[in-house]
Amino acid sequence: MIAMRRAAIIGSLFLAIVLAIGLGGILLLEATDIAGPVGRYVARKAGRPLTIASLRVRPGRWVTVELRDLRLANVPGGSTPEMVTIGRATAEVDLLSLVAGPMLVRRLDLDGLRIVLERNAEGVGNWKLGDAATKPRPPSPHDPGGRANFATLLDATLHAGDISYRTGSGAILRTELANLAIHADGGERPVSLAGEGAYNGSPVFLRATTASFAELHNPAVPLVMELTLTTSESGLTFKGAATDPLHLDGLDGTLDLDTRKLGELLAIFQVHTSLDLPMRFSGKLLRTGDLWRLPNTAGTLSAATFSGMLELTEGKRVGPKRVGPDLLSLELAFDKLDVNELMARAGMTGGKSHPSDTLPVVDKDPGVVGEARVSAKRIVYGATEVSDVAARGMVMPGKVALSDARFTVVGAKADLSIVMEPASKGTNLVGTAKFEGADIGQLARMLGMDRPPLEGRLSARATLTMSGLSLPEALKASRGAVVLSMNGGVVSRQLVQMAAADLRALFSGGKGKARIACLLAIADLQGLAGPLAPIRLVTTEGTIEGFGQIDLSNRWLDVTIRAEPSTTSSVALDTPIRIHGGFDNPSVLPATGTFDRARLTGPYALNRLPPDLQQSARASPCMQ
Repeated sequence: MIAMRRAAIIGSLFLAIVLAIGLGGILLLEATDIAGPVGRYVARKAGRPLTIASLRVRPGRWVTVELRDLRLANVPGGSTPEMVTIGRATAEVDLLSLVAGPMLVRRLDLDGLRIVLERNAEGVGNWKLGDAATKPRPPSPHDPGGRANFATLLDATLHAGDISYRTGSGAILRTELANLAIHADGGERPVSLAGEGAYNGSPVFLRATTASFAELHNPAVPLVMELTLTTSESGLTFKGAATDPLHLDGLDGTLDLDTRKLGELLAIFQVHTSLDLPMRFSGKLLRTGDLWRLPNTAGTLSAATFSGMLELTEGKRVGPKRVGPDLLSLELAFDKLDVNELMARAGMTGGKSHPSDTLPVVDKDPGVVGEARVSAKRIVYGATEVSDVAARGMVMPGKVALSDARFTVVGAKADLSIVMEPASKGTNLVGTAKFEGADIGQLARMLGMDRPPLEGRLSARATLTMSGLSLPEALKASRGAVVLSMNGGVVSRQLVQMAAADLRALFSGGKGKARIACLLAIADLQGLAGPLAPIRLVTTEGTIEGFGQIDLSNRWLDVTIRAEPSTTSSVALDTPIRIHGGFDNPSVLPATGTFDRARLTGPYALNRLPPDLQQSARASPCMQ
């Protein structure tokens, strides 16, 4: 967009200079090629070398100008020798409009227009010609967009155009115009525009209608317009008005998007994703200077409905060749978000995604900073349903964070935070999670486990730190810790008696339930595997203690438990029991050897936990 509007200004400037010089020699130079003198004159005005292979002028009521092979040099140190080249141009201009203005062009044909826009080492744009490069002229307070003197183009065509703009970060935004046509039946009639080409390599089609050139020339009145940008899978339409239409500023209207493949549309703006989902939205679009706003938008992402708002403030120049990041503020609220349906639409099946396991790269100098707030009444993933979701994500130089993420799952109130920063190799990630009051039965079903012998509400605290280029690599070297706790609930009396090898279980079957006073289990993990100790369950029937190993990635555990002798009956043998195998079907057998009680208080217990988790563990009655 920046490239297009600057290209239009340059094109109008060249047309005005060439035609004005041609007018001065109309009577004497009708059949003479005046490329040499005109080229030298324009070169002096522009402060750059300029060559024209051929320039001929034919006088009349409509002055005809024919130009071939124009080349305007780029600034010293530019990426290409020429800033502007024109293969061929023909124009028919109203003679009187050259004097009274604005210029009235009955016909304009351009072939092979090439424009390269960039800045020099001092940050001055190469489109600043002549004195404007060193003595910029402030815009008119009454017509800052230059509407009043813009040429009236009744019939204009462009073929094989190519406009590139090098941003402050060095990225190149390229607009290829295979064909572009502008038509109006007169200066008082509506204007139509149609074009086809590509933006950043993605094919696009443009259709537009605006109010007349007469209304364009009146800067006091916003220009009514309708613009439609389409691709093979998407359509984007703006209906409204603009106070500065040449710069698409002062916009006030509605924006409608309808795409079958969101990824294809985002690729146009150099945002690449494999999530080609259908999306529709409609909302009011406002622009004032650097600020773009969608204050009230509603739409659908696949089958999910949403509402929200977006504000984008364009980055300001902070150095000769550096532009500060754009500032983004985004809010999205979903009713129900079915991740299974989204994954199926995006070609992801079986709960596995096709994108790479590469960890996100955190940019130390991102092009966009800001925050996004996302909420959802319900999110469904697999067989799990999460409700009351609210999260805030932030992007800053050298930092990406998910904070204040709250949701409800298996009856638990959950809080989650993740911070990612650049590492010497890849990305460093630190995450913390807190769950309060998870229903044990629902949790077991979510994890694919058999119904446990416990009932009640489980709480958990967890931390995870990892670093690397890929997720598998980072998880292998990750460090983490988990503290599980319960206060209240019930446990099968049979479990307590089995742990104590209580002879009463042989005759009564251990019927009934014992009330739980507390439960505590601590895991110290490296690569998602590590010691599980201590394990302590205090009930009205006795106390169970234990230790072991757990492997979360392979869903496996090996735990030895026993009843604390001082808390069991006189007929209890207090023989340890080993629970070993996968989460879904572990074996339960008498343990061999002696019970190593020292492992309950070893170095992998409390003193290995992060401070927050230590505090949580010490608060458990099981540690009293």
